[in-house]
Amino acid sequence: NVSAQDKATGKDQSITIAASSGLSKNEIEKMILEAERFADADREKRELIESSNHAESVIHETEKNIEEYKDQLDSTESENIKSQIQSLKEMVAKAQTGDDTIKAEEIKSKVGEVQLASLKLFEMVYKKRESEKRGSGNDESSGNNEAEYRDVKKDDDK
Repeated sequence: NVSAQDKATGKDQSITIAASSGLSKNEIEKMILEAERFADADREKRELIESSNHAESVIHETEKNIEEYKDQLDSTESENIKSQIQSLKEMVAKAQTGDDTIKAEEIKSKVGEVQLASLKLFEMVYKKRESEKRGSGNDESSGNNEAEYRDVKKDDDK
């Protein structure tokens, strides 16, 4: 119960604040059943969002690596991965706009394909770089490995 009085006019005003009774047992049961009914759909939606987020991360990382190593990549393989990335981007975009035909498992599968192709491509780059290092390293290391030296003696006795 809250009341106030205007000192200039002498008018009193009061209001009673009462707590509402809350939800009835029927309303609570209805909410529980509704939550259980939508639990599977919510789980699927969460998996779709998580797989889309992971796909975007893989796309970003792969595109960054392609750009970084573009002059060392095989153009055919590079174009193949770019095509797979574009397909994955379209799939993720559909999922994010609420397209129910796209499922989390499809995105995960496509991400796996992109990662596998990327792994093979960058493995080729790595092997190419290693063979170049071995090739240039052999040129430098071949020949005489001996160094010239001379003994320097200090006379501390003087």
